[in-house]
Amino acid sequence: MQLLLKKGEVQGHSVCINEVVQDVLKLMRSELINQNVRADFKLARNLPSVTGDLVQLQQVLLNLVVNACDAMADCDRSERRLLIRTGIENEITAVIVSVTDRGHGIPEEEKARVFEPFFTTKAKGMGLGLSVCRTIIAAHRGELWATNNADCGATFHFTLPIAASDKEPVITNNGLAQ
Repeated sequence: MQLLLKKGEVQGHSVCINEVVQDVLKLMRSELINQNVRADFKLARNLPSVTGDLVQLQQVLLNLVVNACDAMADCDRSERRLLIRTGIENEITAVIVSVTDRGHGIPEEEKARVFEPFFTTKAKGMGLGLSVCRTIIAAHRGELWATNNADCGATFHFTLPIAASDKEPVITNNGLAQ
């Protein structure tokens, strides 16, 4: 935990964020089936790589997916849909990832606090997941925020700056550099 929260520059490699999404969905496949959650993804083609710690970025996305599933636990099974999108943000300076659920959304009075350490909306939550996620994304020089959807549910978004050099090897889902 200390290593995750330790200040300093992230020592990383060039990472393909689309592969991070695919890896997390593979990892979560059984849990998604057990919770009757249909997961879809819309991954931008030819997405530039980002510089970062592959494991930390997987942890962020994993936490957001788990939270989305938890948010839909009380919903009708037909409404338990998760959508993960990737794209380009800020005129080609950052990659954006969005995790959308169809739960009950974030109450307006709690929206500003969801990233505070030890604040939770879950009955058995510790209130550390989103705080740690925000710390990891900030260490990667990105931003993490949440919005309520127009119809129902919430979307958590994070941006990461595009890798400074395309010459760096891109780490793929099998751990090999390309």
